This record gives sequence, C-alpha cells and structure tokens, in this order.
Amino acid sequence: MKNLLFFSIVLILSLAACTYNSVGDKSTAPVNKVDTGLRIGGPKYEINPFLHVAFDSVLNDSRCPENADCIWVGNAALRFIFTNKEESIKFVLNTDLPPRDTVIEGYRVKLLKLTPPLRVNVFLKQSDYRAEISAEKE
Repeated sequence: MKNLLFFSIVLILSLAACTYNSVGDKSTAPVNKVDTGLRIGGPKYEINPFLHVAFDSVLNDSRCPENADCIWVGNAALRFIFTNKEESIKFVLNTDLPPRDTVIEGYRVKLLKLTPPLRVNVFLKQSDYRAEISAEKE
C-alpha cells in the first residue's frame, strides 16, 4: 500500500513538472482565445497564421459516467499536436489530473472541457469527442 501511494505521488509530481515546451517564433494572439469544438481529425485551432493546435486523440477516458455513482471523478488524457512553421510538437493534457495546461512558444494552452460526458453502457468512438481549449499569451 505504501509503495502504491509513493508511486502515485511521484507520478503526479512528475506530470505536474512536465508542462513547459518552447520553440522559436514568439508571434502574438488575442488574449484568452477559445475554441469550443475541436474534434479529432477536424479543423485545427489557429492561434495565429503560423501557430496551430490539432486534437489528435483521446489516449484514455476513465471519467466517471454521468449516470453512475463514483468515488473518484476520473480523468481523460488527450493528445494534441502543436504546429509552427518548422515543426510539430505532441503534448498531452488531462481533464482532472496534471497537466491541464502547458506553455509552448510563449502561449499557455489549456484544456477547458471534454465532451460528451461518459455514460454507462454507451461506447464513445474517437470521432465523438470534442475538446474546448484556450490559448493565452504568457
């Protein structure tokens, strides 16, 4: 039990420490620009003409179904791809565990919401998910 607790604490602290990525161009964008409907394989979120974020996939979804009684709210891990003029950077944001945001090229990208909620006995395909994110100049 002590090993499990220790491992959980180390994992959470490790994830919390991995929230900063930085590469080149420091372009500007409106403060707190929000995209409410990113979908996997759908249009990219344009921070500015040279910086984009795409919703790549849901790596796992263990959120508590809305029609169930749970002892923990659960978590979903989402992978995004940040693209600038020169490269693409993959990063993961979570709904309820760190990291819920990250800084890339001077922009704080936050996961605000994941829909739809889980329901008991309802299977969600990757194409069903929508992510709401924001990007704010640091």
